[in-house]
Amino acid sequence: QAVAEVMAARTDLTEAAALKEVDKKRHLNGFKRDEDGLYAEGRHLKAALKEAASVARAVNNLEARFGATKKGVLGFVAEHIIVVEDKLYLSKMVDGKLQAVHEPDGILQSFPRNPITRQTGIQYTEYVEDAIVGFTVVSDYPWKHSEWATMWVTGGNQGIGASRSQGYGRFDVTRWEQIGTPPDKPRPVK
Repeated sequence: QAVAEVMAARTDLTEAAALKEVDKKRHLNGFKRDEDGLYAEGRHLKAALKEAASVARAVNNLEARFGATKKGVLGFVAEHIIVVEDKLYLSKMVDGKLQAVHEPDGILQSFPRNPITRQTGIQYTEYVEDAIVGFTVVSDYPWKHSEWATMWVTGGNQGIGASRSQGYGRFDVTRWEQIGTPPDKPRPVK
């Protein structure tokens, strides 16, 4: 069925070429896409923030417990940090203007090894270089600036997406601004 769908969408392909295309996509870690361009899901960024908090906590760069209930950092981040947008569209600066990205810059081929079975597989990973992504994060907890900085720096080094364990998906935060008013009694900054 997948081969028939590819052939219907691309009439220039033979059945063998369509079969090869379907097989290649089966091993593809790629971006989601729609008429507005390539995007990552907001839930992926939230997962990256949760992982960053966990990694930072493991080396004592974040407190172990937060809030009135003294909940652990991983559970607390999951409950109190929200990525507003469901789709985080990729853009690039082209001739001084921000433009949507509709196609990846390329596809990397790798041969990851399963640590348990020791078998090697084949994987294709779409990539976009120098992408710019804007998004909104909200929280009902007054995180200190140093805590946000720790999560963003750690997250940038860890990466976002399915291939971050291979070193892909790393990012730099180039701008972070608070929107809205802080709570009446912010926590003291250490």
